Amino acid sequence: MHSAKLTFLGLSYAYERALSPRTSLTAELMLASDFQGRSDGWGTTIDIYLAPVVNVEPRFYYNFLKRTAKGKNTTNNSANYVALSADYTFGSNISDRLRFEQALSVTPKWGLRRALGGQFFFESAVGLSFRKPVYYSWRLVPALNVKFGYVFGKRTAR
Repeated sequence: MHSAKLTFLGLSYAYERALSPRTSLTAELMLASDFQGRSDGWGTTIDIYLAPVVNVEPRFYYNFLKRTAKGKNTTNNSANYVALSADYTFGSNISDRLRFEQALSVTPKWGLRRALGGQFFFESAVGLSFRKPVYYSWRLVPALNVKFGYVFGKRTAR
């Protein structure tokens, strides 16, 4: 399943491949955003900047059978899932004072996806990310994803 997703100040292209009736592997290329605030003697400035991110995520959709038994929609993987996400953020220097850190993140998470009629869908996930920027040690960071997407091609129901 090919899809385009819109996030808060970001955009992505994803391909999700079924591995079994309830598991899949998702590969995603994102243009992600970040914020950086700074203060000087004249006030506070918040800068917004973008960097490319590659994500690979195996998913286990644990409630397909329950949703089907209740007559609920499972089109385009409309179900709840657990996943282990791995992201690599490419570093970029926007200017001398703005830098997007090159980093690796591993995130166990819980999420859900719901069809919004036709080809559109809503996807949300929460988790705890283990993040390793190149020049720093591992950090524990909360992870929250909210995405609206469009599935290209034919709709599929499992």
